[in-house]
Amino acid sequence: VWQTGGVGVIATGTIQGVLENRPDDPEQVPFWVYEADALEAEDRISIRIEQVLETPCSKEKCLENDVLKEMKCIRAVQATIHDLSPEQHQELQALIGAPMTTETPYTIEDALTDLFLSRDNLEKILKALTNSKNVILQGPPGVGKTYVAKRLAYAAIGAKSDTRVQMIQFHQSYSYEDFIQGYRPSEDKHFTLKDGVFYNFCKTAQANPSQKHVFIIDEINRGNLSKIFGELMMLIERDKRSPDYAIPLTYSEDLFHVPSNVHLLGLMNTADRSLAMVDYALRRRFKFFSLQPEFSQSFTDFLVTKGVDSATINKLVQKIGDLNKAIAESRDLGDGFQVGHSYFCSTNGYSSGEWDQWLQDIFDTEILPLLQEYWVDDSKELRKHKDKLLG
Repeated sequence: VWQTGGVGVIATGTIQGVLENRPDDPEQVPFWVYEADALEAEDRISIRIEQVLETPCSKEKCLENDVLKEMKCIRAVQATIHDLSPEQHQELQALIGAPMTTETPYTIEDALTDLFLSRDNLEKILKALTNSKNVILQGPPGVGKTYVAKRLAYAAIGAKSDTRVQMIQFHQSYSYEDFIQGYRPSEDKHFTLKDGVFYNFCKTAQANPSQKHVFIIDEINRGNLSKIFGELMMLIERDKRSPDYAIPLTYSEDLFHVPSNVHLLGLMNTADRSLAMVDYALRRRFKFFSLQPEFSQSFTDFLVTKGVDSATINKLVQKIGDLNKAIAESRDLGDGFQVGHSYFCSTNGYSSGEWDQWLQDIFDTEILPLLQEYWVDDSKELRKHKDKLLG
């Protein structure tokens, strides 16, 4: 953001959405000198201000820089909006200390290094996410669904990016107004129309049609899905991802569609009995993949690199393997309630000679409370598995 009169750069921000012919946003109207000008339909685009400089980067300072002195806002001052070249953009960010927006390349090999998934399983999920647009990862607690999702998203877009990968979590109070659009209280004690997180994400993706974007929804079955998605239940379908299927939203007459470069990745805990299963309307729009506990050689090798001794690792794998076998065969539980490997991935605070205590602490504070929930009405079964685990 450049201020004329020799002041220079006063703030930085990110463009939200695409150029639209419309009146200004309602919450911006009070800042106009002439309100009628704000209400006229003109070409407009929204910008989220992210950094206001305590001291402006002056015009004189820019003129001293061989790259910045050629900026159009200096050479052609009559217009109000000027573009920057990529080189000027990077130079200006370095000069004012703004966070760099470059992305780090991320490949399938990088994902395989971070995850315990096989290449075959990883490629299957990535192919479904790319072609079908919508995927849900489901699994018992501790299989690393959130961890896996982030790395799947990075591999899908080919880069580590905080702008093209975004994550939210559904909960029982989450609504359409949070997700898409709705009226919210403003500072002047009125209600103004606010765009939701997914609406803004889609608009950003529309502005960059050549790049993939992945939107991750943790605990997707924890919210009221029909209430949250509303008319988007149709728009997220793979074959409805074009302006041809754009429809007006509940709170706006503007036509809206979900662009084809937006990919949805939902996460679901199969062991949470307080939650209803995903309803059929949403289920048929997603492809489902189940993540399982991975106490494989890769997991063993991972713990070895952390310094855990082989005796402790063997004890862990055997005891959790026996426990998971019993859970899977239980009439009241099943595969979806097994204990995942991620409970044992953190070794912070422990070192050589303390690995028995490390394992015991995890059993006492994380695994046993889980089993108490599983067999809350069967103390005999709980005692049996507790004795096996701690014996």
